[in-house]
Amino acid sequence: MAEDDRISTCRRSFRPAPDVDHVDDARGNHNRFAAESPLSGHPEIRVVNADGTAPRQLTDTRKANVGPTWSLFPRFSRDGSKILYASTQSGSSQIWIMNGDGSGKRQLTRGVATDAPDGNAPHWSPDGKYIVSWAGYETRYGEIWIMEADGTKPRRLTDQPPPISSDNPAWSSDGSNQRKLLGGLGVRGVMQMSWRP
Repeated sequence: MAEDDRISTCRRSFRPAPDVDHVDDARGNHNRFAAESPLSGHPEIRVVNADGTAPRQLTDTRKANVGPTWSLFPRFSRDGSKILYASTQSGSSQIWIMNGDGSGKRQLTRGVATDAPDGNAPHWSPDGKYIVSWAGYETRYGEIWIMEADGTKPRRLTDQPPPISSDNPAWSSDGSNQRKLLGGLGVRGVMQMSWRP
């Protein structure tokens, strides 16, 4: 099976991009995928080998009393040892981290600010030292934030008036400048920004 076919199969089995992430082996071949799966009635994170074998669910999110229930936006660390994700496991959407095998789940955020009680859409920086994510009022509006990889020192990068939402941040695709970020900005489309550590 060609690599494009495996990726396509993985996306059909789980959820279409962009919520599929992969980790590469030393030769640059995709060897594992993480994706959201709606099989439980709400998104949960599953991993599967690149050839489609050994699918395994890594999260089991409690049904929320109010609001959405999910574990989503899985992102492997560069070495594949950790997975960054967003989950409502603690009652509201927050940023979490776990080992690549699903063990060692740990909540990194508990609301980064009083006006940003929820968080999602996390991404590792190319060097793995930082996490960029969305934080605000889930399903309403929010801003793009950056923090240390351990969840400390959160800092707001955007400041838009409600109800405009700066969302879905991602690092520059070529990785050549780790300070370049892309993010959606409400109805204005995609923006590019830079930041200083």
